[in-house]
Amino acid sequence: MSQDIFMNRHIGPTDSDVQEMLSVIGVSSVEELISQVIPANIRLPKSLEIENGGMSEYEYVQHISELSAMNKPMRTFIGMGYYGTAVVPAIIRNILENPNWYTSYTPYQAEISQGRLEALLNFQTMICSLTGMEICNCSMLDEGTSAAEAMTMMHYARSRQAVKENRNTLFVDKNVFPQTLDVINTRGTLQGIEIVVEDFATYEFTGAEFGAIVQYPAANGAICDYEQFTTKAHENGVMVTAIADLMALTLIKSPAEWGADIVAGYTQRFGIPMGLGGPAAGYIAAKSDYKRMMPGRIIGVTVDRMGNKALRLALQSREQHIKRDKATSNICTASALMAVMAGMYAVYHGPKGLNRIAMHIHSHTVALAGALKGLGYELSSSCFFDTIEIPTNAAKVKQVAVANNINLGYTKDGKVRVSMDEIATLAEVNAIISIFAEAAGVETILLTEIAEVTGFCPSMTRQTPVLEEEIFNKFTSETDLMRYIHTLVKRDISLTQSMIPLGSCTMKLNPAATVLSLSMGGLGNVHPFVPANQREGYNVMNAGLEKDLAEITGFAAVSNQPTSGASGEYAALTTIRHWHNANGGAHRNIILIPASAHGTNPATASMVGLNIVIVASDDKGNIDVQDFVNKAEANKDNLFGAMITYPSTHGVFEQEIRAIVDSVHANGGQVFMDGANMNGQIGLTSPGFIGADACHLNLHKSFCMPHGGGGPGVGTIGVAKHLVEYLPNSSVVEGVGGANGSVVSSAPWGNALMLPVTYGYIKMLGSEGLKKSTEMAIVNSNYMATVLQKEFNIVFTGATGRVGHELILDYRNYKKDYGIESGDIARRLMDYGFHAPTLSFPVHETLMIEPTESEPLAEMNRYVEALVSIKRECEELANGTADSEDSVVKNAPHTCFEATATEWSHKYSREQAVFPLAWIKDNKFWPYVTKVDNGFGDRNLVCACSAFNKWE
Repeated sequence: MSQDIFMNRHIGPTDSDVQEMLSVIGVSSVEELISQVIPANIRLPKSLEIENGGMSEYEYVQHISELSAMNKPMRTFIGMGYYGTAVVPAIIRNILENPNWYTSYTPYQAEISQGRLEALLNFQTMICSLTGMEICNCSMLDEGTSAAEAMTMMHYARSRQAVKENRNTLFVDKNVFPQTLDVINTRGTLQGIEIVVEDFATYEFTGAEFGAIVQYPAANGAICDYEQFTTKAHENGVMVTAIADLMALTLIKSPAEWGADIVAGYTQRFGIPMGLGGPAAGYIAAKSDYKRMMPGRIIGVTVDRMGNKALRLALQSREQHIKRDKATSNICTASALMAVMAGMYAVYHGPKGLNRIAMHIHSHTVALAGALKGLGYELSSSCFFDTIEIPTNAAKVKQVAVANNINLGYTKDGKVRVSMDEIATLAEVNAIISIFAEAAGVETILLTEIAEVTGFCPSMTRQTPVLEEEIFNKFTSETDLMRYIHTLVKRDISLTQSMIPLGSCTMKLNPAATVLSLSMGGLGNVHPFVPANQREGYNVMNAGLEKDLAEITGFAAVSNQPTSGASGEYAALTTIRHWHNANGGAHRNIILIPASAHGTNPATASMVGLNIVIVASDDKGNIDVQDFVNKAEANKDNLFGAMITYPSTHGVFEQEIRAIVDSVHANGGQVFMDGANMNGQIGLTSPGFIGADACHLNLHKSFCMPHGGGGPGVGTIGVAKHLVEYLPNSSVVEGVGGANGSVVSSAPWGNALMLPVTYGYIKMLGSEGLKKSTEMAIVNSNYMATVLQKEFNIVFTGATGRVGHELILDYRNYKKDYGIESGDIARRLMDYGFHAPTLSFPVHETLMIEPTESEPLAEMNRYVEALVSIKRECEELANGTADSEDSVVKNAPHTCFEATATEWSHKYSREQAVFPLAWIKDNKFWPYVTKVDNGFGDRNLVCACSAFNKWE
């Protein structure tokens, strides 16, 4: 009884606030409102059954600490892309544990995102410098999906002649990490690409290939010279991608030096915990010729209204939000927060520090290799960076190693691999030597020191400098780094400043009690491929979370392997594809998608090789049921299924959702429910109860994981009983997923380190709190709709005139009436200290507002007041009291530099520009730049900080 109830801390409005809002809405109770919003025939008949629900924050922190302690802390030298790291406390404390960083949104509103944009530009610059490539995006999901995206890039980049010749074969060297090959195989098969796995050294091109992928260094540790192979590939019209270890690239030739076209990989060893496989930032870099084929987001330099340099997302027209099924990828959330951390790791250590770390890793490997050869062992390669492979009796070595609490790597063909990392010590090297000596039955000869030596071929030594930019050679003390990070923080809006009511994005509280787990060593230090008995805490937590999410979604089972919402869409469609193939439906390739769907839906469907048929919406924002049924019937012979967002992207609960689902099933298809708007369902209805076959969940939306400025995320999928055996699995770890599934992410449990956040959220809320949270999200939304409809048209409402958990404000007449566009409104909100709602989606020239359950009444009222105040400023343009050529709205946002300049050239006052309402003075947020010029930046693409350095 003495513990706080978490539900009361998570939900913003108080009981008295709720009564006030209900009175404004015009209902007597929350239940009366919910009955007007959600169709009665899809309401859950009973409460959710959440075991151990209702924990206090204190109880949960103790519980997750106990689970963390259950993981067996064995020292791991498995490698395979995951390594022990010396995480930098200053970066953990000032970024990972700092809500200014982890509660911010993807930087689509550039003027109030300059801090994280600069941090991500640092990341891009680091990647370009180390790989030798000319362009880079600002993060990927992991190494496997980065390699798969590189495959797609190369496929897109085929010449007209190659397309005419139907070049559809991808060569992959046999020494690629197995989990990476699995992801490539899954993606390639669905895209109709033939994957050929052979030895690069003996492979002869046939004329059918469009691309080749090699690992650098290779999976067995060898540093191979791929120059002749690449030359031969280019002579045969074949592009080459290197999957490269960035730490190794500080010492060995960059892929650009031997001719690679694309470089992909992972940045986990740049100060990021292993976390059972994620999250960390993947990367992809390429020659500038391929910039318009680059997946994901690119940070680029441009100028603002005042002519000052500014940053923003570049070349957005190629992304899924605009290009939809023709997009370069379906990437929405990537891994921005971890990219910021990896970039700061390079900023803090600089080129000298990275060289020191790389030499530490390499020297320990050389010392171990020499000692093992002295014991009589042979090595697979004499040219290596951090990994050595030993053909020997792996079973005997493993027995001795486990007895000494050390994990080594073991290949399927009976070899042992050992990968050193930056935290390796002389004592650990000697422990490994002793293991091999005991396994061989010979006397151990221990080392007394680790000499700094180079053990790879001199011809493979890097010839080009790295990280020459000032940003990587400036901050050597923690004080400097802390102040730099704080300087960037001041240029960004996050939930620490104010409400971010982004429709479809669910920017709600990320509970501190759950985020604490991200820094726990017992969770962070676990390699994804350790035996099950070494991850018992994770096993308990994963099983509990999977059970709870299955209960919430109404499905038989879930998979947490997908590492973003878009990845979840892809995984769910992949699961359905496998089911169709196994049940005589391999020919089914038509998918129905509503016109209002999020751009990831058609982009994902395209990635799975499906043909898209668009379904219209009616004038109330619902799916046009007759159009849907007609198209389902017209395509019944080839109907794969449908992708349906519910509640709809228009923010309403369609009354006829069951009829829509039934029409798909009647015509042989399966229903995928997009879970972007799951915050309107939890505890009140569920995809499974409605009748869907699969859904995805954005755990970084409805289930309180941080957005992190654009990731990391988790795209959990839930499936009905008949699809369980087709869930994502792993070829490396037994017992994961379905026996007939395939791999969609590198790690078996995806971004496992993030899962305790959702696990804790569910355990602390329990069934009552989950239901109440959804109810309050709907109450808050309908309160704002009721108040705002006095001034604005609400574009879509349901059959009873209510909205769901979000609402859409109509600004389509503002261009004609005031000469103002919705983008101007978005930027003017920055002067009021707010992030804009979702802009021009799903309807052009509108703003979609989702307040979530976490926002208190006072904050919602401030947001309403700001929107109304801006409308009055627009009306002054129409009645002639304001100058249309020099408008406070058109010129927004206004920076501190402009407001405090000696000269003020505007016809409105400084106060009207920066303090339009009295309460703004108490907590003023200053945009660092004013209106950015996107066109200039796209015409003059610069995506590295060599041309941009604001820290001076």
